[in-house]
Amino acid sequence: MPPVTLDLLARTSVVIPTLNEAASIGKVIEELPKGLLEVLIVDGNSTDGTQSEAQARGARVVVEPRKGYGRAYKTGFLEARGAFIATLDGDLTYPAERVGELVGRLDEGRLDFITCDRLTTLRREAMSGKHRFGNFVLSLTTRVLFGVPVRDSQSGMWVFRREVLKIFPDKELVELPNDHPIYRCFYRLPGLPKIHEHDALPPQCFAIVDRGRVLMIYTYQSDIGDGLEDPDVHKDPPEKREAAMRMAVNILIYAMTH
Repeated sequence: MPPVTLDLLARTSVVIPTLNEAASIGKVIEELPKGLLEVLIVDGNSTDGTQSEAQARGARVVVEPRKGYGRAYKTGFLEARGAFIATLDGDLTYPAERVGELVGRLDEGRLDFITCDRLTTLRREAMSGKHRFGNFVLSLTTRVLFGVPVRDSQSGMWVFRREVLKIFPDKELVELPNDHPIYRCFYRLPGLPKIHEHDALPPQCFAIVDRGRVLMIYTYQSDIGDGLEDPDVHKDPPEKREAAMRMAVNILIYAMTH
């Protein structure tokens, strides 16, 4: 990969969502390249000292009391000041030291977005075959819709230009009703399943729609991706993981037929 310049790093924000990750967040921050514009921690009210560990290493901490991985990123993107934005988790899942290389690749290749791939080097026992298949279904959806060779659509490590956040600036998210065809196109579902329980709020599915066609969806309080992980990660019961798989299949079928 091309070497990254200090100028590029000085225009890069790194956004990391956290919840009770004091044991690892310090090492994650220390592995990041020096000279970044900012390291932004979006914390879900951790009680184990995550915030102080991050602040001690120069990170800016924003507390987001509303639950959800997607909610944390949405807040982080609004707060980030960089022309380039990188994301990763706070649990050492991703190689933080490679953020600089990826920003350099983005800039040299005049790319808009890079998503990283966990699966190529992931140990076979780290993810069950069923959940690899679920990831494959969602990744295939992305390849079919956009014609790009995405291998791991559920990756949490991305690097992109701020302009990406301005896609469809004139469109508002609208909530899809429970009788929408996306819940009936293959499996018959009563609506969006709630997979990983954060609180008592109901799951909601929002979309950007243009002339009746769904261009993108955003799920809230659902965490379909959690249900596609290995069962040891989130401890979700089999029926929840099955519901996640069915919703993922419906998304693929709907994307290919509408």
